[in-house]
Amino acid sequence: MRQDLPSVLRFWWRSVRDDACVRTAQGSLDHLAERMDGLDPWRPDKHRPAPPPGAGLRELPTLPFPARLCVVRSVTSQNLVVFRGNSYEVPFDLRGALVEVRWRLDEPHLSIVTAGGAAIARYPLAPPGAGLVVPYRGTDVVLERPRNTVPRGSVICGTGSAPRPLSPAAQAEADALRGRNIRAAPGPQD
Repeated sequence: MRQDLPSVLRFWWRSVRDDACVRTAQGSLDHLAERMDGLDPWRPDKHRPAPPPGAGLRELPTLPFPARLCVVRSVTSQNLVVFRGNSYEVPFDLRGALVEVRWRLDEPHLSIVTAGGAAIARYPLAPPGAGLVVPYRGTDVVLERPRNTVPRGSVICGTGSAPRPLSPAAQAEADALRGRNIRAAPGPQD
């Protein structure tokens, strides 16, 4: 109601009669101020209807809203990802990579995923600001191939060529390991 005070005063001033003395005008203004100070927005009066049932504040929910916090972090040279004052270890082949930390506000753990969305690991959530280092257990599998796994100058097998058939000696060795005794294929029948 306070935000409408200038407009109320403007309308009050227009309602004051021209022949009213100062005392009468002041009494009228005082009466208006008493009425405005006594107005409670939740209490019905003759000019305002009663509030709907349950219009007050409701109780807080027991669980937080299931929102997800996602932040991008860079893996340090010590294989750590820093989040909320704690460090989480990741596999050694991710140094310098950008990863995303995902934490759903109602869960007691967080996940670290690659830029492509592949899960690297899941950790128990450490208390915020505790300065803890949460170790990597190595139970989760990285689903993307790290970019620097092949050293420069090395020859990658099978690039650009079709697979070669086994030599007769290799085939004989494979058959012996399997426990088979396969003779050489017969020649064409005459």
